[in-house]
Amino acid sequence: MSKNAVNVQNVLEPVKEKTIKLRKADGCNNLMDTQ
Repeated sequence: MSKNAVNVQNVLEPVKEKTIKLRKADGCNNLMDTQ
Protein backbone atom coordinates (compact mmCIF):
# COMPACT_ATOMS: atom_id res chain seq x y z
CA MET A 1 0.00 0.00 0.00
CA SER A 2 2.73 2.51 0.92
CA LYS A 3 4.57 1.91 -2.37
CA ASN A 4 1.33 2.45 -4.30
CA ALA A 5 0.64 5.63 -2.34
CA VAL A 6 4.10 6.98 -3.21
CA ASN A 7 3.57 6.12 -6.88
CA VAL A 8 0.22 7.91 -6.89
CA GLN A 9 1.81 11.01 -5.35
CA ASN A 10 4.62 10.96 -7.91
CA VAL A 11 2.04 10.81 -10.70
CA LEU A 12 -0.29 13.46 -9.25
CA GLU A 13 2.36 16.10 -8.42
CA PRO A 14 3.25 16.95 -12.05
CA VAL A 15 -0.44 16.86 -12.94
CA LYS A 16 -1.14 19.44 -10.23
CA GLU A 17 1.67 21.64 -11.56
CA LYS A 18 0.25 21.39 -15.09
CA THR A 19 -3.25 22.32 -13.95
CA ILE A 20 -1.89 25.28 -11.95
CA LYS A 21 0.01 26.49 -15.03
CA LEU A 22 -3.12 26.07 -17.16
CA ARG A 23 -5.22 27.98 -14.64
CA LYS A 24 -2.67 30.80 -14.58
CA ALA A 25 -2.71 30.90 -18.38
CA ASP A 26 -6.52 31.00 -18.35
CA GLY A 27 -6.40 33.84 -15.82
CA CYS A 28 -4.03 35.82 -18.08
CA ASN A 29 -6.32 35.22 -21.06
CA ASN A 30 -9.33 36.37 -19.06
CA LEU A 31 -7.50 39.56 -18.02
CA MET A 32 -6.62 40.25 -21.65
CA ASP A 33 -10.27 39.74 -22.67
CA THR A 34 -11.65 42.10 -20.02
CA GLN A 35 -9.28 44.98 -20.82
